Amino acid sequence: MSNIKTHTVALLFALSGVVGCGNAPDDEPLKPRRAAVLVEGCTLDDWQHATLSAVETTQVLDEVVLRCLVLRQDGSIAPTDSAARSALRTLTAALQSHGYQVGLAVTAQTDDGVDHTPAQLLGILSDPSLRSRATSELVSLAPSANFLDLALPPLPDSGRGVMTLWATELSAALRPMTRLGYFAPPLTQEPSELAGGGAVDLRALAPSFDRIRLLTTDYSCCEQVAGPTTEPGWVTEVAQFVQNRIGAVRPEIDITLPLYGVDFSKRGQRPVSYLEAIGVAQHNGRQIKRAPGGSLHFDWTEPSGAQHELWFDDAAATIGHQRRFDPSIDSNVGILYYGLGAEDPALFSELSRRR
Repeated sequence: MSNIKTHTVALLFALSGVVGCGNAPDDEPLKPRRAAVLVEGCTLDDWQHATLSAVETTQVLDEVVLRCLVLRQDGSIAPTDSAARSALRTLTAALQSHGYQVGLAVTAQTDDGVDHTPAQLLGILSDPSLRSRATSELVSLAPSANFLDLALPPLPDSGRGVMTLWATELSAALRPMTRLGYFAPPLTQEPSELAGGGAVDLRALAPSFDRIRLLTTDYSCCEQVAGPTTEPGWVTEVAQFVQNRIGAVRPEIDITLPLYGVDFSKRGQRPVSYLEAIGVAQHNGRQIKRAPGGSLHFDWTEPSGAQHELWFDDAAATIGHQRRFDPSIDSNVGILYYGLGAEDPALFSELSRRR
């Protein structure tokens, strides 16, 4: 780990003149909000371990969400072997010993790690025996964690009823032993224009969940023009719409801030970490610019001539996003930071200074 830190410090020092665009946000305290961070996988690398062990991080984060449980075609929940499940329980206990609550998030994928198509996922959840098996296995996995979250790929609009039904079944089987969370698309209208949004009936789902996490990421994901990964005005719109939509039944709500950036090209869009973005800029001799909204961006060209535009956030941008939506979003709305390990290494210390 010391070698990684040494390399990082040297890289950031070398690039300090490149990233110095725009003014950092002021040091006024941010609105206090509960905060969680999402980890992709059932394990932590050295960098993630060190980050979560740092005092500054423990002062910012209340919860760690491990997105590592997987619904398979036969209704089973991976990891299925006892050794992997034991290791997950050990990691959960270690994180709890640091003062974190721990959530386990379940997605749905093939054995090759590819998300189930909407039709495949609908087929699994529409089969009572497969749905029952999945519920039973989640009941056996849940007691070690504080939260169990559904973080599923999109369903077709026709899956609206079965999604609500499974949520009701899970709630009956797991609560109050374990709290339930739901990763919801960033809805701003109903019926939704988003892929899979039509399958999400927030008003019907709300009684089954203790928390709804709104995935306010990939703001520019489906546009022809590259742009920022999130946008404070849009985050506010999503949070306010969902609060109004679910009405009197009020599970806690989290909005999401991405820790990763996106590299746009004709080949598609690829997530990148802060350090990778900095390295690409340095290698290609590109100046990093700060957009009016605070995000960083630059364009670069491959030796083959392929054009890229890369957008990402540093600590100043992420703090600036919250500063812009703080006046408009209730203080009981939390933040989920998505993608531990992809962030600006200064992020959590900077957030800690503003608490």
